[in-house]
Amino acid sequence: MKYLIKPKIPGYGVVLMFFIFFPIGLLMLIIRAVQHRHANHLKTGDLKLLAAFLMGIWFLLCTSFLALTQGEGETAGYVILVVVFSILFALPAFSLWIVARLRTKALEQTYGHYEMMIMDQHMTSVDVIAQSTHQNPATVMTDLNRMIHLGRLPGATLYENPRRIIVAGRRNRPEPSLVNSFNVEINQEFHFGEPQRQPSKKKSSEGKNEPAPTHRVTECSGCGAKMSLGANERKVCDYCGTPLK
Repeated sequence: MKYLIKPKIPGYGVVLMFFIFFPIGLLMLIIRAVQHRHANHLKTGDLKLLAAFLMGIWFLLCTSFLALTQGEGETAGYVILVVVFSILFALPAFSLWIVARLRTKALEQTYGHYEMMIMDQHMTSVDVIAQSTHQNPATVMTDLNRMIHLGRLPGATLYENPRRIIVAGRRNRPEPSLVNSFNVEINQEFHFGEPQRQPSKKKSSEGKNEPAPTHRVTECSGCGAKMSLGANERKVCDYCGTPLK
């Protein structure tokens, strides 16, 4: 899947169609907003574009009525129309500009959370990051892809299936919420992958030896995750697909 970095429908095209034929320009703006539903950095541009639309309508209406009433001595009526048009169009446009600025600041804070979770806390699961930031995983994937494009996550590679982000040259610990039910039990028995010390079983009075272990814990050479395998079991890592030894 290709994640959006730039709008598929450029803003100047929407503005041009707005002046040529208003309904088509409005339709293009709606289509553009739907395409950007998972792209936080493009949503702010859509808000600003909509604000520009409203201001354009306000300007056209005000100038049109000014030309119609000029010289007719209906200044009071024109002022009332300007006030009404300002309430209907200029005020919402101003509000949209404020919302767009606030969303830009909030997005920058979200990027800071991403950097902390990925670079400092070594999180790899996009689903866990999405849960932590209360966002849709598809939105987080788009945000992380843009951060990689901007160079804010050096050495990071984004994978879609499963959704994860891996930083080159660093061992990444898998998050507990991503493991399957079998590995959850293993993580409960082995805290963060480190096996607990179990009391040694003494030999019975008949001199019988301790039975051979039926499971073993091995470390993935690709991502560093620890997995529990049977004594002669062979499988691949659940997180990166590397064959386990």
